[in-house]
Amino acid sequence: MKPLALDIETSAQLLNIESKILAEILQKKEIEGVKIGNEWRVSVFVLSKILNTTADEILEYLEDLYLAQRIEEVETEPSYSPEEGRKEYEKILSQG
Repeated sequence: MKPLALDIETSAQLLNIESKILAEILQKKEIEGVKIGNEWRVSVFVLSKILNTTADEILEYLEDLYLAQRIEEVETEPSYSPEEGRKEYEKILSQG
């Protein structure tokens, strides 16, 4: 399920400002936000109005960003041919 309210760090990143500044803006109620416990959240609908876009575009951008981060993480992992993969798999099984 896609989140409809984003944490302050993600919201600040989308707005290209520091999270501390966004927290101050939210505290002053210059931007509508929701405070749950001690943590601020900003609706994707509020962000879409500020950024003059749609909530769907924001969510799609966040998905692309997340996917790019995951790809970057696995790019450093070794890549195996099918034969090498099987040998590595068998080696791991023999150790267990």
